[in-house]
Amino acid sequence: MTGMLPANDTKDLVPTLKRAFETMNEAEGTSPSPIVMTTLGRQDPDAFDDLEVSAPAPDTHAAVLFLHGYGGNFTLQCWVIAQAARRAGAATFCPSTRMAGDWWSAAGHATVVTMMDRLRERGFDAVVLAGSRTAAWARAASRRASAAASSGSSSSRVRRRMRLPRGSRPWCSKDHATR
Repeated sequence: MTGMLPANDTKDLVPTLKRAFETMNEAEGTSPSPIVMTTLGRQDPDAFDDLEVSAPAPDTHAAVLFLHGYGGNFTLQCWVIAQAARRAGAATFCPSTRMAGDWWSAAGHATVVTMMDRLRERGFDAVVLAGSRTAAWARAASRRASAAASSGSSSSRVRRRMRLPRGSRPWCSKDHATR
């Protein structure tokens, strides 16, 4: 990071990240990360990674759908957002798209539509979009509204799911390793 960011912004970065990862690992155990598949360009609407952090109560109907920004989907950023969502009684879902975090693209839009369909199917009736890219997604979604209505819901599916359930070890499906 030398030279990329001002020294004042980076002097405490490594120790801060180390503490944050230690806190996350103490709370959740070792966690998988979608960043490898993102870096390899393996995130698309038909097969994408989705981090899930459960709500404090299993019967919740509220969810936060966190859309990552440029650089990809990292477990730590999802977990940090999930801590605030847990305090509000909500589950958190962090799907992955391409490294650019271009949720407004056709692929990003299809991924969000797929996630919204899945959340609705699971009984989540209050979903909050969060992240730095949500406004751009909403603008693009409003332009696609008539096309989406005429085509029905997305046929895409999440083939790789990563969960960070409270009190149990996270897991990653076999599809993740074989794709």
